[in-house]
Amino acid sequence: MVIIEQMKEILNLLEKARFDLSEWITVDYLENEYPEYIKETKKLISDIESIQHEVGA
Repeated sequence: MVIIEQMKEILNLLEKARFDLSEWITVDYLENEYPEYIKETKKLISDIESIQHEVGA
């Protein structure tokens, strides 16, 4: 059961990270000031969503 609890905690952390990153990229001026960071952040969000989909979270 320890592994399952750890996996649940990891999935919860990924969800929190996805949410925080999604909120961060909605700040309008960042898109103009740091387009490369926004692009990388969107890729990271996509990667997190793919992981969540693969494990059925």
